[in-house]
Order: sequence, then C-alpha cells, then structure tokens
Amino acid sequence: MGGQQVYVSTMVSSSGSNPTYVIDASTGQYLRRLDTAAQWSNFAPPTAFGDGIYIASGYYGGEVYDFNASTGVLRWNKYGGSTSIWDGQTPAVDEGNVYYYSGLTIDVFDRTTGKILKSIPNPHFTWGGYSYVGGPILGSNDNVIVFPSSFTLWAEQQPPSPLANFSLTSEKATWKSQNVYSTVPALAKGVVYVARNAPARLDALSEETGQILWSWTPPTSSESFIGNLIATDNLVFVSSNTRLYAISLSDPAHPSVWQADTPGFISIASDFTLLVAVRGASPTNRLVAYNLR
Repeated sequence: MGGQQVYVSTMVSSSGSNPTYVIDASTGQYLRRLDTAAQWSNFAPPTAFGDGIYIASGYYGGEVYDFNASTGVLRWNKYGGSTSIWDGQTPAVDEGNVYYYSGLTIDVFDRTTGKILKSIPNPHFTWGGYSYVGGPILGSNDNVIVFPSSFTLWAEQQPPSPLANFSLTSEKATWKSQNVYSTVPALAKGVVYVARNAPARLDALSEETGQILWSWTPPTSSESFIGNLIATDNLVFVSSNTRLYAISLSDPAHPSVWQADTPGFISIASDFTLLVAVRGASPTNRLVAYNLR
C-alpha cells in the first residue's frame, strides 16, 4: 500500500490535529489526512511498512503514531521513554517492532499493539535542541545505530555528532565512534558509511566495533559533505556542497568512479533511477534524475 500512496507531512498550527496528507501516487488525487499532535515541527517523512504508516510526532514530542495505510484509521499512538526529541525524525520498522529514538532512550514498540517492549538508556545523549536528523538504523546483529544527540534544526549539514551502537539483546550501548559526523549514514553488509568535515572524510566504519575500515577524501580541500549517503552492492553515493560522487566498493582503493555537479539529498527509486534534490549548485531547488542501469 505504501508504494501506491504519497505522504506529505505539514505543520498548520500548534494543535493536536496537524495533517499528513495522503495522495494517490498514480493520479495525484487527494485521498485522506492523518492527524497528529505537534507544535511548529519540521517533519521527516513517515515510515511506510506493510499495512501501516508510522509517524514520529507529539505535541511535546516523544510520541509514535500507527495509522492503517488503507483506511487512515489510527491504530495506536504511544509515548517513548522521554520527550527530548520533538521533530525531524522518523521511526524504523520491521515485521515485529517499531523503533524510536527519544533522546534519552532507544524505544522498541510492538508493531501490532503499540506496547513498549524495551527502553534502552542512552548514556551518550548530548542536548543540542529539540530536533533530530533521520531515525534509527536497524543493523544486522540485532542492533540499532543512531546519532546519540539532539540538534537545533533539520538541515542539510547537521551539527557534528558521534554515532553510537546499541545492542537490542543486551539492551545497552556497545560503541561510540571516535569522530563526529555531519551527514545521514548508510549501512550495508556490516559497514556503516558516514561523512565528516574539518577535514572532509567519508569513513567506512565496522558495524560491529565502530572502528574505521577505510576513508575517502574529496579532491578539493574546500569541499564539505552534506545530506545523506546511499550504499549499493558496488557503490556508495555521497554529496559534498559542490559535487555528487559515486565511490567504488569493489576496488580496494575505493576511487571515485563518477561525479556530477548536482550536490544535494539523494535517493534511489525502484526502477534504478538516482534522484537528487539539488542544493547549492546553480540553479538550486531542482530535482535531477540519473539512470543507473
């Protein structure tokens, strides 16, 4: 169902009924609205999974909503372990659970009932504002990776923060990165790809230990990384403030094998199209598509 609909979260007024609009992906027809509580929030996209739409919101933050994707009926809304995060994030979801970063805790909800199953303390939490950037990353070893801080706003280049890994089995933090990072990471095949600035480096971190496996440096010293990363079987895509790069994962030297003057936020569609919401280059505020086949 999620693939047949488009969800657009909006901030209308400080109230208990701010709408996420549901639009038919084929026709553009308005279908319904999903109301959540919020006050002047900057929303991340909802998470669509199975027959559910999951939204992180709350009038004072800290609340997760589960709506039926077909009908728009609210099935449950529950608070996590704290209200340290008010906006700018999205939950992670799998077959059984919903995962939410509340700042002071990593919260795990039963996907069917909304019952909170675990609330793992975050010893690395650093206060930086009520906002966040992204959401929990579900790992391959029953683990969750997050930025363990909060931020002042949702931006293309977040304030530098370490990454932290939490074991869902032992219910505790197991590592924190030695460096601080400024982009939304990507995880693939046991490796976390994330970029830092001052100086600019793309680091490949071990998912198990957090140690740096290798790094890549952009060709121009004045460049700084922005946005998010995407990892595929053989490439990792990363954007600086001036260029978009594809870095080889199959070549042990990890060279840049392609670049374009269209920096920005990136995603890959189901038809192997690379989509770039261009930022900083001229003209700005445009959407560019590349065929990856």
